[in-house]
Amino acid sequence: MSKKIAGLLDAPKDTLAWDIWSDGNGTYKLRPPVKNYILSKLYDVVPKSLVAKVYIIGSITGYKYRDTSDIDVNVYLRADVSKEEVKLYHVKMRAYNESLAPGTKHPVNFYVSYYVSDKPFSYSAYGVYSVLDDN
Repeated sequence: MSKKIAGLLDAPKDTLAWDIWSDGNGTYKLRPPVKNYILSKLYDVVPKSLVAKVYIIGSITGYKYRDTSDIDVNVYLRADVSKEEVKLYHVKMRAYNESLAPGTKHPVNFYVSYYVSDKPFSYSAYGVYSVLDDN
């Protein structure tokens, strides 16, 4: 996972959010209940075979988060999925937005987008975490 460098409003913490991330000797991974929740809600709406990439971005991936920071889940569908289907899945996934990740005060928000061939968010000052690759 690339690390978030700075945020404007929140004081930096010493660790990532303990209820979202587990620390394996300096390598943070998404906690299994959170990962399972994200993927189960996603696959309730979007067939697994259509999903190309799933990323978490934002303050929750870094050290300047709040106890209630949201988890922004960005989903990229395969290139052969039509723009109309992408829009439909995006609208359907919004039904799960603002639901809390299990055991946390962190709301989850899903954004479904068109396929991109490279790693998105390379410009971001926030961290970027691949849910499917666990990094």
